Amino acid sequence: MFSLLGALFVGACVIGRHSFRALTRGLLFGVLIGIFGKRNFDMNRVREDVHDKVRDVRRTVKKAVKDAKKEMRDTGKAQRAAWEGRVAERLERAEARIDAARARQAEREVRVEERLEKVHERIAVEKARQAEREARLREHMAQVQERLAAEKARHAETEQRIREEQEAVRAKIEAQKEERRLQAEERMARIHAEIEARKAQREQKAREEAEARKEQEIRRAEAAAVPAEPVVMEIPGNGNEALENRELVEELERNVRTAAMAADVPVIEFPEEDDRYFSAKKYGYA
Repeated sequence: MFSLLGALFVGACVIGRHSFRALTRGLLFGVLIGIFGKRNFDMNRVREDVHDKVRDVRRTVKKAVKDAKKEMRDTGKAQRAAWEGRVAERLERAEARIDAARARQAEREVRVEERLEKVHERIAVEKARQAEREARLREHMAQVQERLAAEKARHAETEQRIREEQEAVRAKIEAQKEERRLQAEERMARIHAEIEARKAQREQKAREEAEARKEQEIRRAEAAAVPAEPVVMEIPGNGNEALENRELVEELERNVRTAAMAADVPVIEFPEEDDRYFSAKKYGYA
């Protein structure tokens, strides 16, 4: 009690160190506490009370800890059970998805096998068709080779016939050229002979006319010297010299044109390297 009162006194002094009224209130408050408390504030009792309180607190704490542990254990079990349930559900869903995937995979494998069988069947059919096409192609190529050999033979015969015809045509043309040349020479010789003959005739006629003119002049001179009745002298000739000369010139021109035409006869050449007449080289048979 003395300790409590001392503490109260000290507290009152501390609180009311600035005024006496505060100190009085502190002392009065301490006395009232001591009177109404009726408690012996012995240190041993206080220690025992403290130990009891501490023990109660420890018990309370232990109980609270134990309850908390139980609650935590129950909560953990519940959480674990819930987690295990969720995991089980997830596993079930995963297994269901796996089963569905396996079923789909099995269906796909079945479809793939069916497609592979169909593909193999189509491949077999296509191989058979390809074999048939190759056989037909070989037959066609054999026929083409036969036709090509026959065509080559025909081309060779045609070329030989063309060569023979060309040789015959060349020989004929050469013969015609020689014959025409000889005919032209004969015509030119005849023309020159006719020209020379007509030239001689004209010269003879000119000499005769000159002699006639001389005789006429002599007669005119004699007549002039001896006047007498006029004498009419007939000049030999028929009076058609100009017409005959024109006809001769026209005939000579015709003969000259004929000779020129005979000399300008075209010559047909058949060159041996011309592809138009030798188709074997054009098609590669020669």
